[in-house]
Amino acid sequence: MTHILTIKHSGILAALASVFCQSLAFIFMKTASRELAGDLFCLRYIIVNFNIWMIVIFVVLQSYFWQITLRKMKLVHAYFYTLLIYPALLLFSIFIFGENISLNNVIGTMLITLGLVFNYRLQNE
Repeated sequence: MTHILTIKHSGILAALASVFCQSLAFIFMKTASRELAGDLFCLRYIIVNFNIWMIVIFVVLQSYFWQITLRKMKLVHAYFYTLLIYPALLLFSIFIFGENISLNNVIGTMLITLGLVFNYRLQNE
């Protein structure tokens, strides 16, 4: 009997779920920072803010999926999936928040991504 979801695939799925949850947490962080700009030190407002609760939920989920990922694969393999966060953040900036990105943002993202790819390839030789 063959298993549709192998151990390797479950590690990949957990890594992707971790990245997805972390990306969602970043979206809610940006939204919360816009809403709380003037009320940053009003503890009561922070406690009842929907975006703050979403950050907490997605960070907890991200850490849960990350622990599953680390159980299923080596750290160097798991860390490779985190490179998906950086281009996603640029896309979120443009399409969700309507921000302009600079050439420096693109170059920085490319350097981080290439560094992770380079490190991954070195570890797998």
